[in-house]
Amino acid sequence: MNALAPPPMPMQPPVSSILLPALMAGMLAVAVLTGATAGLDQVVARTIHGAAWPGLETWAYAFTYLGGRIGAIASVTATAGILLLLRRPVDAAGLVLCLLGGIALTVLFKYTFAVPRPTGLPAMIGALGTSFPSGHSLVAVCAYGYPAALLLGARGALRWSALPLFAVPVAVMWSRLFLGVHWLSDVVAGGLVGAAWVAYCLRWRHDLALPPRG
Repeated sequence: MNALAPPPMPMQPPVSSILLPALMAGMLAVAVLTGATAGLDQVVARTIHGAAWPGLETWAYAFTYLGGRIGAIASVTATAGILLLLRRPVDAAGLVLCLLGGIALTVLFKYTFAVPRPTGLPAMIGALGTSFPSGHSLVAVCAYGYPAALLLGARGALRWSALPLFAVPVAVMWSRLFLGVHWLSDVVAGGLVGAAWVAYCLRWRHDLALPPRG
């Protein structure tokens, strides 16, 4: 087996790794719809924009691109190609499934909740559609969290490359707040839904993964 290829995950992710973030996302949705998160959302928004430094806009635009559909699709296409070259078809298929499912979940939940975009914030970028949950956050967790989880099972120093991949969704969430197009509750909900879906895809991957070749 290629030493660079991440081996099958040693343990199947527990069902709780799906149910817990899904439950938390549901509770957050109720809080948003009842207005319970409005105060905290406002405080966090004011804090982020009050601490804005010159030059951060460039980083915010870059990270928000990584979490957008074009950036995520480009990243997943490249990663899936690498996995196919490493003869990891199940991993490649799981990654593509994870991204497509994340995009579908984004459309479904945005349509279901129909929460309007933040008003009164200095929006620095155009944003279409509704606000809850953050599609960039959800898609970023799927696009970068899934391969990061695979890398955690890799051998040697390659395992540490999972850390920057895990950091990308967090940076994307920050960028959506900084650019004024989402509240904290939006990005947290997107991250939770994405985490639940990644866990589901990892369980699917575990069931279909072929035994390693000696």
